[in-house]
Amino acid sequence: VGAASYAKGIAAKYDVNSAACETTGNMWTRTFGAFEDAGINIKLANTYKMAIIARTGKKDKITISVDHGLTEWLDSQIKQKRFCGRSHAFEYVFLRMRNESQKPAKK
Repeated sequence: VGAASYAKGIAAKYDVNSAACETTGNMWTRTFGAFEDAGINIKLANTYKMAIIARTGKKDKITISVDHGLTEWLDSQIKQKRFCGRSHAFEYVFLRMRNESQKPAKK
């Protein structure tokens, strides 16, 4: 399977609008171009950082109810490419809240 058909297949099967690509040697150039041509916003990522992300472990699926106005705002942020999807946005917020709660109290 060539890079172009692979990218088109990913876009069609998973309805994605953004992706990350490891910068390994010069092999990333075909993948990058193919994903761009398929209409997927692609970002280059450091190979070491991608390995860290892959090692973070299992994700749990949850169901939540959210105020409609918040959902509309969230979807607008996704369209502006601030987040890749709803799960990404919620995980970002939860991680920020956790990190804030773990900071030592100021005296």
